[in-house]
Amino acid sequence: MRILRFDVDMTKNEVIAFYNKARKEKLVQNKIGPKTVLGYEENGYYVTVELSSTAGKTTGQLGMTKLPSRKPPAAGQGAIKPSLTKVYEDIVYRDVPGNPRSLRMGNQFSPYQNQKFYERALRAKGYVESESSSKCTASSQSCISYYQSNTGMAAITTMRMEKETIVMMVQGK
Repeated sequence: MRILRFDVDMTKNEVIAFYNKARKEKLVQNKIGPKTVLGYEENGYYVTVELSSTAGKTTGQLGMTKLPSRKPPAAGQGAIKPSLTKVYEDIVYRDVPGNPRSLRMGNQFSPYQNQKFYERALRAKGYVESESSSKCTASSQSCISYYQSNTGMAAITTMRMEKETIVMMVQGK
């Protein structure tokens, strides 16, 4: 990300009008407290302009972030998960080495059934369960399992709720 600062002898509304005139497409505009933030996409970058003004002068902070070169995969795509499992959240942390991934999912299986599924699925991929995993039984309302392999680690937490079992999975290198 790049950040630049500018000061101009214009009101905030004049600066907004300048950006609206200069841009072919409409700007995203949000008011955050006393500041106004403009946003737009240009040449593979997303640009934000944070504006604050006092006495007819405006200070702007311009930030530029390179957009990903590819669309992110659909939520849950390529993830290890039992059939009939809904994926509610799928985050890949691209700013951390190894790009770890966290998933929040839900299904109708018990925590024990989920734990057994991940035990089989991860062992088939070369993972070994850690001794620090909790012992999960058929009556367990929650289970926590940790796995390691030569290529990474995985942590699975399952918890039975009123209508479904919530499964949290974090996997990284």
